[in-house]
Amino acid sequence: AALALLARLVRENADPLFRTAALTGLQDRELEFVRLLLVASRERESADDHARHAMGLAVQCVLEAGDASRNTALLELLETDGGPAPGMRDALLEAMVAFVSSQRRGAKRLALGRAPAGLIKLARGTDHTLRQQAYRLLDLFTWPGAGAVMVNVAATAPLTPAQEKLLETGRETYSNFCAACHQPHGGVAPNLAPPLAGSDWV
Repeated sequence: AALALLARLVRENADPLFRTAALTGLQDRELEFVRLLLVASRERESADDHARHAMGLAVQCVLEAGDASRNTALLELLETDGGPAPGMRDALLEAMVAFVSSQRRGAKRLALGRAPAGLIKLARGTDHTLRQQAYRLLDLFTWPGAGAVMVNVAATAPLTPAQEKLLETGRETYSNFCAACHQPHGGVAPNLAPPLAGSDWV
């Protein structure tokens, strides 16, 4: 009850110093706080600046802790009951992207307990902006059996020998000239190159 009240006060208070001070007292309850913000904002189409700021601070705390189970639970918020309202989903993604942007190049990937189904679904979706954000975030995480995250394509006929040769030539060319910046999976290298996977340009 106290955490729900705090979430309401943080959403309603315009003073950023108040929000920051309130969040410093959460003591490992940031994930539950994010859940409360999402639930309270389900009726709204867009997230107000107060909720976005509070979301950003809480998400940063969760990710900085580096706990695989909490990271997994954070990403599961994109999956629950059809996912959060679009405005809060965007705020949640923006907060995670801001965290990615703040990381130094070559930083260790954050562990997850399982594949982030909600994030992968966004990466396979039709919304260009969401796809780009999802690919950028997928590069931040690793999970058992992660390998390269590839966007599923519609089933097609088997490749001809000529097509297989062309595919292998393309794979070799990409590996030699593109992968250093765009990553082997076509995801993203923060502050270096945009994602190619899921891009309308490729």
